[in-house]
Amino acid sequence: MPDRATAVREVHFPESWASLEAARRRLAFEEMFLMQLGAQREKRARQQKAAETIPFDQPAARAFVSALPFKLTDAQRVAAWQILQDLSRPMPMNRRLAANALSTKPSTLSSLPISRRSR
Repeated sequence: MPDRATAVREVHFPESWASLEAARRRLAFEEMFLMQLGAQREKRARQQKAAETIPFDQPAARAFVSALPFKLTDAQRVAAWQILQDLSRPMPMNRRLAANALSTKPSTLSSLPISRRSR
């Protein structure tokens, strides 16, 4: 793998297709490495912070879901359960959902009673 200076030069003025490809791989590796490093730093900083816990009222949540005029998909049930579990922990939640996991009925799910304080 070429050093950074060589890779930058080869990307702009390649001596061959092979040197261009090696330079491209080198720069792509560096970019991904730095992104991962930054993500790990952010994760560690986030884990050091405290968050208010929101107790999960499971009976109220089950009653709410059973009263809905539609049936939640498996993905929606799993995503909602994981979110409610995360909210009961004393650290900030860090979750990314697939676009279709809760997208069909977000306003309904956002009103899910999650704690005794929400009544």
